[in-house]
Amino acid sequence: MMISTDESKKKPLLSKILLLFLTAMVLANVAGNMYAGILPLYLKSLGASVGQIGLFFTLLNILPLILQILGGWISDSLGRLKSIAMGSLAGVLSYIGLILAPTWQWVFFGESLGAITRSLIGQSFGAFIAEESAEENRARVYGITQTIFLVVTVVGPR
Repeated sequence: MMISTDESKKKPLLSKILLLFLTAMVLANVAGNMYAGILPLYLKSLGASVGQIGLFFTLLNILPLILQILGGWISDSLGRLKSIAMGSLAGVLSYIGLILAPTWQWVFFGESLGAITRSLIGQSFGAFIAEESAEENRARVYGITQTIFLVVTVVGPR
């Protein structure tokens, strides 16, 4: 019995668009993880007390819980790539806000834009992977991407 050429050609696990997207996301996440360790020192240099720094991080961890619902709805309504583009724009504005912040309250505003970034991109990323991967390889693709991002969170700050 002869195997057809369609069956003998195996599709790659990660498509070209998924590889490009994954590379861009890795670079963005490396950059995003590099400043987190020194953020409390930056807040202190802007005049924040220990209690204010604690409040800053408490509110900053609650905000994404609220925004993820909105991010998922935007991703479903407008499309994955549009949602990712909007999130990327909010991320750029977030970094500008961090650099130009005259007080720690302005840093909070900038980091809030960062929470918008994570809620828009984070919700769209998984859905984009699901749309771009073959059903029979989807679990492997998720495993590969999650492994890469866990490595990025460890290597990025170093």
